[in-house]
Amino acid sequence: MSPSDVTHPAGSGFRRGVSALLRLLPASAPAWIYTVVLRPRPLRALANRLLKTLIPPTLTLPEGTLVLNQQDPVVSGALALGVYEPGSLAAWRALLVRPDMTVLDIGGNIGLYSLIAAHHCPGGQVIAFEPEVRNASILEAMARANGFNHLQVINAGAGAITGDATLYLDPDNKGKHSLVRDGANQQVATIPLVTVDDVVASRKLARVDAVKIDVEGWEDQVLLGMAGVLARDHPALLFEFAPVRIRLAGDDPERMLKRLIDLGYAVSELDEADGTQRPIGDLDGFLTRFTHRDAYRNLLAVWPQARG
Repeated sequence: MSPSDVTHPAGSGFRRGVSALLRLLPASAPAWIYTVVLRPRPLRALANRLLKTLIPPTLTLPEGTLVLNQQDPVVSGALALGVYEPGSLAAWRALLVRPDMTVLDIGGNIGLYSLIAAHHCPGGQVIAFEPEVRNASILEAMARANGFNHLQVINAGAGAITGDATLYLDPDNKGKHSLVRDGANQQVATIPLVTVDDVVASRKLARVDAVKIDVEGWEDQVLLGMAGVLARDHPALLFEFAPVRIRLAGDDPERMLKRLIDLGYAVSELDEADGTQRPIGDLDGFLTRFTHRDAYRNLLAVWPQARG
């Protein structure tokens, strides 16, 4: 009997029922329910308590065993219910086409994307950047549980410069800790900040093939700190794009995308229902769709010339 069976009277059966119900809804519905319908504090607190009871200690994926954070009702809760970013996960798996690829997971959280990359690239290297100590320890436990010796965890944030930085900790969503201060986060932690270019140079990585970035509005700082890798290797990029939060970081979301396009990248929006890619043609029109602070889409940027 798993801990989740003990903590809820209906155990895993209840979890499967909730999961089946959510899967009948559009792919964007679970996030909308949590961020909009359950936004009032009393409802959010009640939902968080319920979600925590549904989270088992581990989850078996096609790629291996994922260690969940049973105190995180958002990411681990959505994973337990089978409704976490299905389209982005499909797109990520499709990028991992060679077993010898070098892959970076920036904002690794508990290591979902790292797990998938480590499984599909057993002859390559996977490097996960996760600045929060608890998340990093869970990610490391996942690597040990699966015997992924080629998966390494860097307990630091990635940015445009090196040094110490302040990480703002979200009390509920353990995947939403951020280097961007927005007034919602109360606790803070001091973390080391590194640049991707420095890490790649110090480890003498011959090339970088694919990068996932999910750093809650800090994405442009990460990209600025990997300008050398982008120019040299043109890796495929899967990244979260939340314009309001990017502006809170002092960056310009339009300039960020234009810089990628000027490098030769083709940028597409991902449909979370099935991973379908929709090229971003009208950049101005695309940006007008983001008004709420937490509004985001996952984007895919690929350098077509590199496919040969």
